[in-house]
Amino acid sequence: MTIPIILGLVALLLVVVLATTMRGRGTPTAAGRQSGLIVIVLLVGAGLVLYYVFGR
Repeated sequence: MTIPIILGLVALLLVVVLATTMRGRGTPTAAGRQSGLIVIVLLVGAGLVLYYVFGR
């Protein structure tokens, strides 16, 4: 029952990150690398959460 809630929160986080990265019009390479790192960290965090949820 808690899995859809976690997936919804992860999707909201990804949407917020994508919206903030899209808002920056001419993003230099440094900002692009930073946003890419943020997305990677979010994906890794989501994977860990799902691993713990399904592991138990």
